[in-house]
Amino acid sequence: MDKQARQYRRWTMWTVLLAALISMGWRAWAVLQLHRGKMSQLILQLVIFAVFTVFLYLFLYHSGHGRWHSVLAYAMSIVFLNLTSILLADLLTMLHNSTHLPALIMAPLGILLMVGIAILFAKVVLPEIKSTLGRTLMLLFVVFSAFGLYPTMFWSPMGLAKHGILGDVIDTNLMGILMFVLASFVLAPLWHIKLPRWRFNKNLRWSILLIAVVVGTAYVIFNGFSTADQWQTLLTHWAVPHYPKLNLFYQALEAGIGEEWLHRGLIISLLLTLPQHWAHRSPFTLALISGAIFGLWHITNLVVQNVPATVNQMISAFGGGLFMAALYFYSGSISLAILMHTMTDLMGFFATGTVISTTPNLYQWEITIITTLIFVAAAALLTMGKQRAVAQQTLDSLT
Repeated sequence: MDKQARQYRRWTMWTVLLAALISMGWRAWAVLQLHRGKMSQLILQLVIFAVFTVFLYLFLYHSGHGRWHSVLAYAMSIVFLNLTSILLADLLTMLHNSTHLPALIMAPLGILLMVGIAILFAKVVLPEIKSTLGRTLMLLFVVFSAFGLYPTMFWSPMGLAKHGILGDVIDTNLMGILMFVLASFVLAPLWHIKLPRWRFNKNLRWSILLIAVVVGTAYVIFNGFSTADQWQTLLTHWAVPHYPKLNLFYQALEAGIGEEWLHRGLIISLLLTLPQHWAHRSPFTLALISGAIFGLWHITNLVVQNVPATVNQMISAFGGGLFMAALYFYSGSISLAILMHTMTDLMGFFATGTVISTTPNLYQWEITIITTLIFVAAAALLTMGKQRAVAQQTLDSLT
């Protein structure tokens, strides 16, 4: 371990420990003087933070090699994200309660604290995870979720998540996802992966790209304006979405930016670090893998949806993820995938007034299968045959 890395680790440890001491002191004062909370809860928190301190010390001062260090790296990634957010949320709440500063001041302070967590986590903890599979799983199920929940944890105790535009941005996790994107700029060089591309490929055929955009736009329009629930009413049942709510717009923006940056951006770059014969024999193969991961990832929606609705959504997400990956590969720019994803979710949310899927009927199952097959065909058009060389150009630039 070089001298600079050791300094970062030492600075991280003392910063977190100082925050823990202040947080525990404030919680003890609240219990003893203001009777806010129970002594048993305070003792439990003290035990948790003591264990966390031991783990932190072992992780930061361990030699950095061997299976034991790998276990520590995974444990610290989970613990660090969750407990440090509680510590810094306590500090922010203490400041708010003692000074009664307005939201105009507290919100930027909260953002600075979130940036601090993002940089520390990306700089000190995550680089110690060496396995591509481990990195992918951490991004999917720990990092992305934790950053999404950070703003609510920070600002809800102060009432900032209840009012106005700031409240909507916090409640829909958009602020946390922007912090996740920011953290990736620190993390990517340490993992030796490339960030998503923005520039279009110079030698793409605009006519082919236009066909793909038309396919995606047609799906967006169908998803937002069709109200049919059987084939007999497909051509007659159309309506303007009834729920154009600002919070649904933020929710769609959060999904479009966050999920594309995660799945088509970082995870694609991680897959490209795998051996040639496994991950990227062809752009279409990699697009299939991306779609499969994206579809399986939606199984987490079982928490708020029933099984049929979630399975239907997983199939749809597979097709959409495959198409978005192929669109990214052929165009060379993540912007199209972000725009298409955002508009798809936005029109769907506006049409139903919710982000939760309902139980599909037979017609909806058939529509899902047909649209998925269309997306597979469109992805093949963008990544196979004469277009393969253009799509491969994007992958080559990411390796």
